Amino acid sequence: MKKFQIAYIRVSSDQQDGARQKVNILSRCPDALVVEETCTGRTMDRPMWNKIIQSAEGGHISDIWFDEPSRMGRTAKECFNTYKHLYYDLKINLHFIKSSHISTDVYQKALEGSISAIKIKSGDNCADRMINAIMKAIEDYQLDLIEKQIYMAFKHAEDESNNLSMRVKSGIAEAKKRGVKFGREKGAHYKSKLEYMSMPLIIKYYRGFGGYYNTAGVARIIGATIPTTRKYIDNIKVEQGILTKEQAKYADKKPFNVRLTDSEKYYEEANVIWEQRYKKSLKTDNHLPTKYVPIIST
Repeated sequence: MKKFQIAYIRVSSDQQDGARQKVNILSRCPDALVVEETCTGRTMDRPMWNKIIQSAEGGHISDIWFDEPSRMGRTAKECFNTYKHLYYDLKINLHFIKSSHISTDVYQKALEGSISAIKIKSGDNCADRMINAIMKAIEDYQLDLIEKQIYMAFKHAEDESNNLSMRVKSGIAEAKKRGVKFGREKGAHYKSKLEYMSMPLIIKYYRGFGGYYNTAGVARIIGATIPTTRKYIDNIKVEQGILTKEQAKYADKKPFNVRLTDSEKYYEEANVIWEQRYKKSLKTDNHLPTKYVPIIST
């Protein structure tokens, strides 16, 4: 059975990029199969990581590569238990580029250099048992020391994460004291991706803007519910100055016989959103997204 070497790349959010981790690992192991995941390290409930564990338990993986210990996770106890499970139980080699002293090959070399393999036979049984027992105790101490170093590496990653979180919270608290406001402004309207992409179709096909279809027909075209479609229509009317925000809030849902002239703006905005989705799909899913094609071609 062919076994694979896995390069596990994890970032905590969509704003982060795993390219640095990938370069570091592939420079050491070019044949590694790259597995990328966007998930916080504070949880061990990570879909791709769980699949790696399942494959390892099925005997399909020989090595797993990490850029640093924090990529495995940030809870020292759980990471250490996972480390022991993968190495002791499943015989998986673990490699950490930036913390090579805790890679399993270092541990394996310590076992191979075990002094307990040396048996003293002086002819004095009492002396032989005492010397061999001392040597076994020294070996156990060395291996325990290595395990302690491994645990401390994961503990350091956990402490580093906690310190970063504390600094961020402290910075936010100080900024609020200075009057800095976070989040959206009250009453501000922010368009969703669906709204951006739906606007050209609404302008073209909604009968209130000179098209043929009523609200229900447009809702089927853009793939949204009727209430959502009504909200999008009202937002367009507000942007065009047909309605004020208050009028849109309480407006009668009968169509306005208005023809919009600047629909090109909405087509451009929709193209920008699809370009962003294209780039994100390449980054997170490693595949090309299906090109957006409306039910009725424009």
